[in-house]
Amino acid sequence: MSPKPLNRLNKQLAKIKNISRNEADLLIKKGVVTVNGIVAKIGDLISNDDKIKVSEGNIVHDYFLYNKVSGESINEGELADFLAKTKTFVSNPLSKEEAGLLILTNDGRLGEYLKNSYYEREYILETDSPIKPTFLNRLEKGFFYQSIKFFSKKIKPINDTEIQLVFKKEKRNFLLHITSVFGYNNVKINRTRIANLRTDTLKPDEIRSITKHDLEVFFQIIKYRTNK
Repeated sequence: MSPKPLNRLNKQLAKIKNISRNEADLLIKKGVVTVNGIVAKIGDLISNDDKIKVSEGNIVHDYFLYNKVSGESINEGELADFLAKTKTFVSNPLSKEEAGLLILTNDGRLGEYLKNSYYEREYILETDSPIKPTFLNRLEKGFFYQSIKFFSKKIKPINDTEIQLVFKKEKRNFLLHITSVFGYNNVKINRTRIANLRTDTLKPDEIRSITKHDLEVFFQIIKYRTNK
């Protein structure tokens, strides 16, 4: 008799629960997943005959806002400690050079959803020399980065070297890419808003929970349905 084919537990759990593998891993880490009555571990392999059970009552999703400062990596310092302590992750990362709003959560399905959803993200971009009309024109008409087209139909000049931009999709380093193409090599990028969520109530390096009202509005804007 040939051995039964084995699959990774997180892959099978993600399929059963209609969640991402990240969220499946978080459930496993929390100890709420059992296989044949035994508490599961990260990396477990299972067959189709194994019985997977999730203790639904123990699943609680947490959502936080964090105002990242430029030069900080999400993999070190107080932020890394917070992520480890709360078993959360950054759902919409920024590069080390960028500053601004991050959403921290243990909702892996939301993290996957945000990558492919269209909703407003607002940035303040400051360049090291006066902003050229050709640069503004490119931002409005669009540019490609990693085979994805980005454009901003909401461009608000603040002064000669600073502008406010709104994009409906993003990818890490996409603004650093287009600024370097136009010769701006020393720029400051600050994400100030994600849909209805803003940094103006947060101090630099501050973390706070997203209020129930703000979270409900956020989910409505991005058209996200929870599993609850």
